[in-house]
Amino acid sequence: IEVTPFFDFTYLSMESTPIILINATGVKADRLYSAGADCVLNLGNLAWLPYDTEVGFRYAYNGWENLSYYATGSVTHHYFGALFTVSF
Repeated sequence: IEVTPFFDFTYLSMESTPIILINATGVKADRLYSAGADCVLNLGNLAWLPYDTEVGFRYAYNGWENLSYYATGSVTHHYFGALFTVSF
């Protein structure tokens, strides 16, 4: 099992020009960050193929305080996702 933590930080500064999917009149400048980890299990050579295979999951926390200005309602602070990797 391999756990890989990550962290990302961005400072946003928006002009008065509308940006696709973002209500720029509501957000002038803000901080956006995400933090989380990938947890993967190395399956070795799955089904006797000569390629390394990994499966696992990702958890990430989105720290942007102004998610309500984002046009879609499906964006939340918490993200869970599946990971599948084959190295050729």
